[in-house]
Parts: sequence; structure tokens; C-alpha cells
Amino acid sequence: MGKQNHVAPPARFLSRGLWLGLGLSLLSPVAGASIVALPCPRCSPAQFEQAALQKGIGTHHFYDFTNGVIKKFLVYQERDTVPGSILTFAEEEPVSANYQAYFEKMLQVRRELGDLSKILVDIPVNPGDPIAGNNAFDVVRQSAIRNDVSNWLSSGVNNLLQRVGLPNSTVGNLGGLLQALDKIFTSGELLELTVVLTFTDGSQVVYEFSVDGPVDGRAEYVEDTARDANGNRIPELGEGPRLGEIFRLDRVDGNDDAQAFLDFMCTQVRCSSTHYASLIVTCTWDGHELSCATKP
Repeated sequence: MGKQNHVAPPARFLSRGLWLGLGLSLLSPVAGASIVALPCPRCSPAQFEQAALQKGIGTHHFYDFTNGVIKKFLVYQERDTVPGSILTFAEEEPVSANYQAYFEKMLQVRRELGDLSKILVDIPVNPGDPIAGNNAFDVVRQSAIRNDVSNWLSSGVNNLLQRVGLPNSTVGNLGGLLQALDKIFTSGELLELTVVLTFTDGSQVVYEFSVDGPVDGRAEYVEDTARDANGNRIPELGEGPRLGEIFRLDRVDGNDDAQAFLDFMCTQVRCSSTHYASLIVTCTWDGHELSCATKP
């Protein structure tokens, strides 16, 4: 048990018994996270105690992902025999079973996938999936389709994670964490899963599961991430292309993908032509008009 000596007015004195009572009433687990655990990378037992003492009176949690440790301390004060002086103690206590179990899930996911805030998975849309008839243009164009994709990802996240080959144990732990993002209590490395979704036509969008999202446990579309099958940026509605932006449309065989690009762009900006008889190579925005070059 760590301790510090210092002089403080008697009014600031709170005994261990009083802090225990406050801890039971204010810090008991509730539906969401009721604690915030602070990082203490590679800390020794003495360093954990010192970190708790520096936080001051109260109950504090600290974690170390490297060594797989989470600790809880009660910091309280006792009167010293020297008049006007008090002692400050940091006493380690057992971590609540539910927080310990949750932390262990986070540890396993981290061991498998690395930094919790940088998890990236590529998920292909299969022909039989409910959203298979859509593409990245539809996601940008229609909020209803954006929501459909979000619902599909959020409701079936475990099956989709299995689709990309993650081990069942990792899928179970990561899926459980994603469905309870409001319970994430570690600061400094919050859970974020980035999903690169590839539609059957080859176009892509990005969705994120994040603690900072507007709805806990729900995948949200990340603006300005939509790309067509040729890898071109699909501008958000009302934004339009950037001055001098060039769109390459010859990376994919055939003109269908190029035409899909034009069908979208020409509803947003002025185009020199909306249809081309020969294969389109590039399209360029000069600030006034989108014009395209074709193969002879």
C-alpha cells in the first residue's frame, strides 16, 4: 500500500470508511461504463500505486495492455500523529468481475488484431446478401440505402467477421465488444472497427463502429470514402468534384462502370456529354464542366 505525507486543512479529510461507502454508491457497475480506466504502460506495482496517489482521493482504475493487467485503487486519507498533518494511502482492491472479464475480451482481440483503435477488415458483399443490388453510388445518393447497409452490418457483424476468416474466439469477443461500445472503459485506446465494404460491382464504401458514433453498437457511413469500381472518388451530394480532379475510367474492362460514373456525376455537375460511343479513358473537371476523353 502506497502512502504520501502532506499537510492539508482538516476540512479536506475523508476517512477510508466514508470513501468505501461513496465507492459502493457511485462506482458500482451500471448498464454503461461507470469507470474510466487510465493507461499505465508497463507499470510496476509501485508505479501503479504512485499513479493512483497522483490522482488524489477517490477510486481509480488503471490498465496495462502490454502485461495484460487492470488494477483498482482506493485513495484515502488518515490523520497523522503530527498535528495538522494527514497521510494519503493508495490501497489496491479487487477489480469487479464484469470489468475484469470485459478487459480480458479486449486483451484477446488486441492480441489477435493489434491496436483496438485501428482494426480494419475488408468485407465483400456476396450476390445473395440483402444489399447486393446496391453499390457505392446508391450509398452516397440515398440515405435509406446508407441505413440499410448500416443495419445489415450492425445486425450480422459476427457472421460477417467470420466471412473474412477471423478465428471464432476473436469473432465472439470482438462482436461482443461492438455490441456494447458504451461499456468501453479504457481511455487512450478506444475501440474502433473500420469496415471496407466492396459491392458486387467492385465499388467500395467505408463504415465504422466507433465509441464516438451517434448510436452505440451501430456501423456508420464515413463520408468521402465512396469509390467506384475504377477507384475514383465519388463526391458526396452537393459537393461535386474538386478543381482539376481527374477520374480514370479505363481500369475496368467495358464501359458499364464508366457509364455508371457518368450517370451519377452528370446529375451533380454539368457534363460535356452524358454518353460516349467508345471506351472512356479519363474525365476531368475544370470548375465549370466535366469533359471526358475516349480511346480512338
